[in-house]
Amino acid sequence: MMFMMRGLKILILQDLRLNRKGAASDVLKLQVVFLILFVVFFGLMIYYVGAYQDGVILWEDFYAKEVSRLINNAEPGTEFSLDITNIAAIGAKNGRDTISDIFAFDNKNKLVIVSLEAGKGSRFPFYNDVDVRIIRGEPGLDGVVRFNFEVVRASNA
Repeated sequence: MMFMMRGLKILILQDLRLNRKGAASDVLKLQVVFLILFVVFFGLMIYYVGAYQDGVILWEDFYAKEVSRLINNAEPGTEFSLDITNIAAIGAKNGRDTISDIFAFDNKNKLVIVSLEAGKGSRFPFYNDVDVRIIRGEPGLDGVVRFNFEVVRASNA
């Protein structure tokens, strides 16, 4: 019996030694994987927060949805004038100097496109069967930048 116990102890100790070596490399691998995942997650969070730094995404989304809502409730011939001083300043800082750089209408696909950064932007659909055209957009005498657009009958072309 004593011999069996001694043999069992030796087997357990040998097993622990083998597992300890394997466990150490497994723990190291797990730590490396965890560290890589943490760095990727942290990098994505920094990118996400950086995109909201100037409120670019927020303002693009807000104006695309609001202009779409105005178009959906408008009758052909209606003109709108919006104060866009805040996004004009953000757009100018990002190289979008003109109103037509910031706002666009895709009448074929019925989309309002607001872009404050080159290559990016927010698109939101409108459902009213009309076309939209930009009339003008310019700084007013009071320093307010206005965006003027008109809802016209759909050309169906």
